[in-house]
Amino acid sequence: MKLAILLSTYNGMNYLEEQVDSIIAQTYTDWKLYIRDDASTDATVALIKRLADTDPRIINISSSGNLGAKESFMWMLRNVEADYYMFCDHDDVWLPKKVELTLKRMQEAEAEHSGSPVIACTNLKLVDAKLNVFAESYWKFRHYPMSVFNDKYYHLFYNNMPGCTMMLNREAKAVCFPYSEKIVMHDAWFAIAVLWNKGFVVADPEPLMLYRQHEHNVVGAKKTRSLMNQLGMISELMAKTREQHLSTVSLTHMSFTRFVIMKAYYLLREHLSNFFGK
Repeated sequence: MKLAILLSTYNGMNYLEEQVDSIIAQTYTDWKLYIRDDASTDATVALIKRLADTDPRIINISSSGNLGAKESFMWMLRNVEADYYMFCDHDDVWLPKKVELTLKRMQEAEAEHSGSPVIACTNLKLVDAKLNVFAESYWKFRHYPMSVFNDKYYHLFYNNMPGCTMMLNREAKAVCFPYSEKIVMHDAWFAIAVLWNKGFVVADPEPLMLYRQHEHNVVGAKKTRSLMNQLGMISELMAKTREQHLSTVSLTHMSFTRFVIMKAYYLLREHLSNFFGK
C-alpha cells in the first residue's frame, strides 16, 4: 500500500521545517512526502533539498514555474502514483495521530462502500502564527453541521473541508480528472467531483492538526461575510456564481437559472445557520 502526502510550498522558509517535523513524528510511518516548490523567492528550495537528504521518505519534486496553490496540488495529484493521497500546507502542524486515524477512517469507509470514491476528512484547531489555539474546532467556528458533508448541492457553493484535512483514495483521484480551469480551489473541486460521482465523504470531528492563521495565508479560515455585505456586492457575487456554474456544469448538467436559485437557497441557509449558531 502506498500513501502519498503532497506538499506545495511557496516562500515557506519560516514554517516548513516545523511542518515536516510534525509529519516525521506521525505514529503511522509508511508514507512518502512529495514536496513541490512553486517558484519561491526565499530559501525554501534549499531547505527542501536539505530535508530530503535527511529522510528517504521525503521526495523533492522538480517542476518549474509558479502555478499557484490550486494548480500545484492538481499537478502533483496527477503525477504522483499512490493508493491514498493526503494534502499538506507548508505552514501548519500535524498532530501525531493524524495519518493513522485518517487512514483507519478511510479503510472503514472503503469496507462499507467497496469500489467507491471516498474522501476521509477530519476537524482541525485554528491557531495563530505562534500556534496559540483560538478555536478548538474549525467546524464549530464556521457553524458546519455534520449533515452537510455528503450534501452534493451544498458543496457546489461552500467548502467545509480544507485540503489539508483530506485523504483521497484511488477512485476519488480518478473522478477528479479532467477538471475545468475555472475551479476555485483544488479541495473544493475534490468534494464536488467525489459527491457528484456517487462517492462518499466520511468526517471525523476530532481535530488532528493545527491550522495556522497568519498574514501570508493563501486561503485561511475566514468568517463568512454578512448577508447584507454580500448582497451589496451583487456584481462580484454573480461573477463568482457564473464561474462556479461553468466549473461544475459538466457534472451537474444544471442550467444557470437553476444554479442561481439553488445558490440563493444555500446562501440564505448558511447565513441563518451562522446567525443562530452565534
